[in-house]
Amino acid sequence: MINVAIADDHDLFRDGVRMILSEEKDIEVIGSFKNGAELISFLQNKRPDIILLDISMPVMDGFDTTKKALQKHPGIKILILSMFDDEEHYHKMIDLGVKGFILKKSGSFEMIKAIKEIYEGGNYFSQELLQKVIVSFNKKNEVEIELTDREQEVLILICNGHTNNEIGESLFISPKTADNHRTALLKKTKTKNSAHLVMFAMKNKLIEI
Repeated sequence: MINVAIADDHDLFRDGVRMILSEEKDIEVIGSFKNGAELISFLQNKRPDIILLDISMPVMDGFDTTKKALQKHPGIKILILSMFDDEEHYHKMIDLGVKGFILKKSGSFEMIKAIKEIYEGGNYFSQELLQKVIVSFNKKNEVEIELTDREQEVLILICNGHTNNEIGESLFISPKTADNHRTALLKKTKTKNSAHLVMFAMKNKLIEI
C-alpha cells in the first residue's frame, strides 16, 4: 500500500485528488492539508511514502515545507503539483530534493502513474513541463559531456523514470552495475540527484524527448 499525503490550499482540487486516489486499491490517502504548516505538524507522528505538494500556499509554502519534510524524514518522496507558470521554481525545488512535477491539469492516469513510478524509486516529470523548460534554456549555457554508449543507455532509462532494477533488466546488467553507472553520470554532470540529472540532460541535449 502506498501511503500518500496531500497539501494544497484549494479545497476543491485537494478533495478531487483525494477522491481519485481513493479508487486505487494500492494507494491510501492518510492526510489532506490546506497548507505546509498543517502537513509538517502531521509529520510529527506520521510518515507517508509520498507527499503531493503545491508550491504556492499560505502560512508555509512548498519550499519551506519541502525543506522541513525532508529534514524530518529524509527518505520521503515529494511530487510537486505544478501550475504551468511555475517554471522558475523547478530547479530550486529539484535542488531541495523533490522527485518530480506534474501539472495540476494532468489527468488521473498521469497522476497515478507518477505516484507509482516515484514510489518505485524513479522520477517523474510531465512531458509538457519538460518541453516548456527546455525551450526556455539559453543555448550558450550548454556544456560538453562525453558519455560512453552504456552511460547513454542508462541515462535514457533514468530520464524515463526507471529504477536500478528496471535498468538492470533492460540492459542485462545487475542492479549494482546500474547504480554504478548512475553514480558515474552524477559525477560527470556534477548533479546532486537523479531528478537534477534529468533536468541537466534535457538542458544540455544529452537526450531528446
